[in-house]
Amino acid sequence: MGKKLVAVLVTIACACTLCLALVGCGGGDSKANFVGAWELETIEDAELGTVDATILKQMNMPIDMSLNEDGSADFVMFGQSIDATWKANSATQMTLTLAGEGDAIFTLAEGKLTSDDGETTMIFTRGEAS
Repeated sequence: MGKKLVAVLVTIACACTLCLALVGCGGGDSKANFVGAWELETIEDAELGTVDATILKQMNMPIDMSLNEDGSADFVMFGQSIDATWKANSATQMTLTLAGEGDAIFTLAEGKLTSDDGETTMIFTRGEAS
């Protein structure tokens, strides 16, 4: 019975170690959910209403972003580049920091990144690499 108890305890210890290792790896997976090119699908503004990104592209005023592995970001707003950085807060939430503009929280759901500051809602979908 003593050997059986030791075997059970060793098995439990190994299982706990494996669980901790898998949890520790979660941060890398979270970042991978966001890395890449994103294009604006729609923007909804309290004053302007809903604007489809196709119209902005036709006017040569696109909104898109590339989130780089190193935490830097290329953010283009109405055709103008803004210096930015980003970080994954979890597997479904990230923070984009725009130089001179502050932070925007984005939520990932159903393959779309959404930011809603109470006045403006922006929805991004995966885009093509720049």
